[in-house]
Amino acid sequence: MKISIYNDSKEFGGHEIMTARLANALSRRHEVYFLFRNENFEKALSEGVNRIRIKLGPNWSYGGLGSYNIIDIVCLLRILRSIKPDLSIISQGLIELGLKCAWASKLQGIKTVSYIPLCFPLRSMGAGSGKIRDILGVYYYNLFNAFITVSEEQKSLIRSNLWGEKPIYVLDNFVDTEKALGNSVEQKSQGDVLKIGLIGRIVFAHKGQDKAVHIADQLRNRKIKFQFVVIGDGKDKDRLVDMINEKDLKDYFVFKGWLDNVKEIYSGIDVLLITSNFEGLPLVMLEALLLRIIVLAPDVGVFKEYLDDVFLYKEYSDAANALLNIDLLRKRFQETWEESRNTILKRHNAKAFEDSTIRIITDISLTGNEHA
Repeated sequence: MKISIYNDSKEFGGHEIMTARLANALSRRHEVYFLFRNENFEKALSEGVNRIRIKLGPNWSYGGLGSYNIIDIVCLLRILRSIKPDLSIISQGLIELGLKCAWASKLQGIKTVSYIPLCFPLRSMGAGSGKIRDILGVYYYNLFNAFITVSEEQKSLIRSNLWGEKPIYVLDNFVDTEKALGNSVEQKSQGDVLKIGLIGRIVFAHKGQDKAVHIADQLRNRKIKFQFVVIGDGKDKDRLVDMINEKDLKDYFVFKGWLDNVKEIYSGIDVLLITSNFEGLPLVMLEALLLRIIVLAPDVGVFKEYLDDVFLYKEYSDAANALLNIDLLRKRFQETWEESRNTILKRHNAKAFEDSTIRIITDISLTGNEHA
């Protein structure tokens, strides 16, 4: 079977990594063509994947406006006509993204699948004109023949946007366990400076790194020795730096930019602090837990499936208080880590991911029926 996979993101984060892994898994059984914009896919894709680098116009997500670029749609139509895929998989961060290829695929009469990790209503995410965009979003959801997402929570959100029954599959993200376990990291603090990691795109509306500034302010006032290690980049980096400078906290933050090596990313971090306002299933949480690093996360959604209550917080002040009681966190983490590790190794390994991917794509292509 011929399969085209499309991702037009300019950034390269967790979902792009998982999209590359999806392509690699499918290429072992099928003829896969990967259409992409970001050069990092060149390294992430296996030799069995046919690469097609695309150059498109602006990709505004706002209301899906960028998807109405006729020139880009015609360009994608030509590519799809030359490939003649049996199935078109569109990698989307949100439903507004990747729609150019969805339009082109529908015009070609190709069965179209959304691979999407985030399905929260835009109004709940504080997005501009969120209510109007959510109304448009219902139409966009119904363009697709089937969906692949990362959790039962996201599956329910997709279901709420559909006019009728369509197959929706949950595909667990996987951690490269061999790579992770082969890169043991050094734990530095034990009573010295507490190293707190912030990893991901610096986008306040999604990742919420602005909360870290308030947490840092509270920690400083309690005389605790700490440092935030910021790994990543994004459109709100300058705003984050401004907030840090305004509160005179620059000595408590260090910026590393994007790092590729697992050991580089997690070395010396005592706690991974997740400040996201919403998430699908973050790879950094799975990697950190596997590497025996404490994870502190919001008391929402998917985090409850993996973390004990002591590692969940409702307000940033709760996160600050948890960090002030780091010895309690360490003790509880030692008691719960083995169970977390075993869950990750069982559910989020490469073989489970590949087997599930092949099963799902076969089901979509042959029957379109949803597994119970």
